[in-house]
Amino acid sequence: MKIVERPRVGDQAWHVDWCANIPLDEFGDADIDRADDRCEVVPSRSEAERRAAEVLPRDAFGQVSITPVEFVAYDDEDSIRFPRAGFWEPTGESKYMELDD
Repeated sequence: MKIVERPRVGDQAWHVDWCANIPLDEFGDADIDRADDRCEVVPSRSEAERRAAEVLPRDAFGQVSITPVEFVAYDDEDSIRFPRAGFWEPTGESKYMELDD
């Protein structure tokens, strides 16, 4: 599986999000604020679906989301000089994969 590294403004990809672990607090309750949330950016939907299927059995909630994204500039005026300065912006609806009960 190929992970997108060093994206440039305008690149499109897919975000794969899951929760690897939820620790317990001192009272034995789930501490959601310290949850181990993970995300990877892969170049295609097929790779995103394949990666989601791989991590789904290990997800704490039994649900993994994949979302289409585009790398956008922090500042449009600087994007020509700094094409790698930006962030991943969702461009469509997330698709959720869940464990079958």
